[in-house]
Amino acid sequence: MADAAGDRVEERLRKAATQLQSERERLRRKLQPDPLVDVYAFQEVTLAQPTHCAKCDVELPKGTHAHLGLIDPATSGGVSKLFVCDQCLPHVHDDESNDEAVKEPENKDKEKPS
Repeated sequence: MADAAGDRVEERLRKAATQLQSERERLRRKLQPDPLVDVYAFQEVTLAQPTHCAKCDVELPKGTHAHLGLIDPATSGGVSKLFVCDQCLPHVHDDESNDEAVKEPENKDKEKPS
């Protein structure tokens, strides 16, 4: 009987610890500044060394396709690059401050009217 009561208490403590960890992580992400704010360009790359995503901290193993973010070291305290996973790569529609639509490049091979 004491074992069953102890197991229930232990299970409740585990559940509370898991909830607390999730809430702590949510608050940490909310309070942390966006690590991509100073990135001026992204380039798809294949990693030669393992690293982590700068946004979500997921492990990016050697050989993984990722995106290299370029940063002006003068605005970032010396950091000049970072890596992000596909899920964290910003897209044009994600940028609400971008008022101009991305336009397709004009086809220079179009026939000119005679």
